Amino acid sequence: MHRKALIRNVVLTAILAASLTACGGNDSKAPGSNLVTATTLSSVHSSPTPVSVEPPASVTSSDIKTSSTTTSQVARTRPVDVKAITSALNSGVPIGFGAATTGGAGGEVVTVTTPEELRRALCSTFDGATCTDKTPRIVQVKSLIDFINTEGTTAGQGCTYSHNACTSKSGKQERILEWGNYCTGSAIFPINYDTAGTKPLAIGSNKTVIGIGNTAGIKGKGLYIGGGSSNVIIRNLSITDINEGIIWGGDAITIDGASKIWIDHNYFSRIGRQMIVTGWGAATATTISNNFFDGQTEYGHYCNDKHYWVMLLIGDQQEITLLGNRFHRTSGRSPETGKRESGTGGIIHMVNNLYTENYFMGVSPTPDVNLLIEGTYFQPTGDYFFPIFTTNDMDLAYAPLDETLPLTDASCTAALGRACGPSYSQTEHSSFRLNSQVLSAVASNPTWRNAISTVVPLHHNEVSEYVTKNAGPQTNLK
Repeated sequence: MHRKALIRNVVLTAILAASLTACGGNDSKAPGSNLVTATTLSSVHSSPTPVSVEPPASVTSSDIKTSSTTTSQVARTRPVDVKAITSALNSGVPIGFGAATTGGAGGEVVTVTTPEELRRALCSTFDGATCTDKTPRIVQVKSLIDFINTEGTTAGQGCTYSHNACTSKSGKQERILEWGNYCTGSAIFPINYDTAGTKPLAIGSNKTVIGIGNTAGIKGKGLYIGGGSSNVIIRNLSITDINEGIIWGGDAITIDGASKIWIDHNYFSRIGRQMIVTGWGAATATTISNNFFDGQTEYGHYCNDKHYWVMLLIGDQQEITLLGNRFHRTSGRSPETGKRESGTGGIIHMVNNLYTENYFMGVSPTPDVNLLIEGTYFQPTGDYFFPIFTTNDMDLAYAPLDETLPLTDASCTAALGRACGPSYSQTEHSSFRLNSQVLSAVASNPTWRNAISTVVPLHHNEVSEYVTKNAGPQTNLK
């Protein structure tokens, strides 16, 4: 058997053996987060438990199937107006599924400098744990607001959760708080963590929170959009340092039962759990654009300084555009998709995203969520990396490459009213599938068709320059 086929079989075996109840999803919530408990994911591959498999030591990048065609050798398949498309992608207004989002436009403008001021500005009224503040408001953050040590320290327990081969790697082992059965069979020991990280700030409807300049942000605490909140914009912030290396230590942004959301030009780093997570509630009419997901960490599931818990999209009826984002030094969930057993998977449109210095798993499709990938550039890493980590022939992914683009002309034009944009990867071309069910689903849903057809991708040759320049907070954001 070919070495690569052997490796994939090992991976598949490990996935099938993994627990259906999974760490990192919204199936169980961290202590103090005030979020509900739900059922397990509907498929094994959706399991948020990392695959407990490490590439054999003898495996190198040369063992992974590669394409002999380099970026410079690939001519543009379609003539494009690069300037016009770039302008549309970074116009200062949302495009894609979140295009109707206006946030706090027309409302009071409030400038905040302290944790308490930020808390009150984002939501001033509650019914129990649910934010009821619907007053339009623009919240300006002009500095770094630090929540670390503002709510004390919690003495918890947990165990080591890194891969069992980590002793030979340079990074620190990550830990997980004892929750569910994740520490079964493992040595339990005390873990002290910052309480603020497990209690995100609720954001009410009709709110914009925006960083002024490129150094504004929130440190040590995340944001929660849920309970029916709608029309929320989060822009130009850094959200960092939420109990780094401690799973269940907090998420950067949670969307759980919300709609009309625009998350744009933010920087995420050193987060204990997910940088963005949806579910189990709805995540509709959402655009996530021009963000920098920085996986550089002292920890990591594989102890290689690359963050695994990046983006878990398991919301009900999700309609999400992922546009112009940079996924840097990640080792999984970039993103991972799925749904709860009784939920409706929805669709995710990935356009012009950039992957740099990644390891193991990139995008993880499932048979439950439609995934259309266009114009995305997976930078050659020389590392053990699967740009699209697919394990099921029924996975709902439609991902053209230059070599398969001619096969998509009629189908894309019929479904989208325009041609599809090819992605680029040197490796694993067989994982870039063309599951026609995805385009059929788009064609039959007017909302999906309109949101996707209006986003015209840059050619993948232009993506690295565009995303490197634009992802993350900007000095003078439009």
